[in-house]
Amino acid sequence: MRKDPEVAQAIEPISKIKMELFLDGEYADAIDAWEDELEQWGNSLGAMRKAMVLSNRANGELKLGMVRKALKTTKEALECDPTCVRALIVQGKAHEHIGDLAKARSAYDTGLAVLQSKEGVGMDVSLA
Repeated sequence: MRKDPEVAQAIEPISKIKMELFLDGEYADAIDAWEDELEQWGNSLGAMRKAMVLSNRANGELKLGMVRKALKTTKEALECDPTCVRALIVQGKAHEHIGDLAKARSAYDTGLAVLQSKEGVGMDVSLA
């Protein structure tokens, strides 16, 4: 599915606010804001954007100790975009939290392989 340029333009300023909430430690508010984005824009987001929003939400869930929920959310993100490195990193962190180091390593290795396959493509995979 193609990304709607009008949707992208409309959500850009709101995206910055959500990241500020997250960076300020307001994880529950950031999660709610990402959920609102998913509900409001849904299929108009495009697979890559939806995966990014879901992985951001999963990172917030992880910060709040909702590890199983974060794992479920990263799975949903990776169903949208199997190459979403941010989702793979959060998934690896979640597996570490529950002590499943083999699955954590697998998620990190997959993320590294994606990064290496897209070398030079200017991807933003930073996590707060």
